[in-house]
Amino acid sequence: MFGVSLRQLQWWDERSLLNPRHEGQMRLYSEADAALVGIVSELRRKGLSLQRIRRMMRTIRYEVSRYVGTGSTYPLFLLVRGPVCLFVETEPGALMDLIVNASEPIYAVSISVQVWKAREGEAERRERLRRARTPKAERSC
Repeated sequence: MFGVSLRQLQWWDERSLLNPRHEGQMRLYSEADAALVGIVSELRRKGLSLQRIRRMMRTIRYEVSRYVGTGSTYPLFLLVRGPVCLFVETEPGALMDLIVNASEPIYAVSISVQVWKAREGEAERRERLRRARTPKAERSC
């Protein structure tokens, strides 16, 4: 879903970057946890170190859980500029103005897109489970 290997997820979990629920050997990711995987993955692709991401995780976790908990659909972006981590609720056009007029590099990740991907992934997983439980005779109709 986010282009992250199972080994990478395990490594992030071992270093307490992510905190999925554990049931035996399995890691269970909530919608917010899955969105966090996408956010961390995007920040890593943009070149941020895990140490830097780890320093921002408490704030990121809070904002993502608030966003998921309210069921919001408004655009929410994470902007990282220097040591500062900002959350911006705005339209993409206004976000571009912030980035273009910045005096130093800004890294931007759409939290709303990462949550959307997590929701889509969960819907696909449920559909696969439903198909697996449906007898073959019913599927051919």
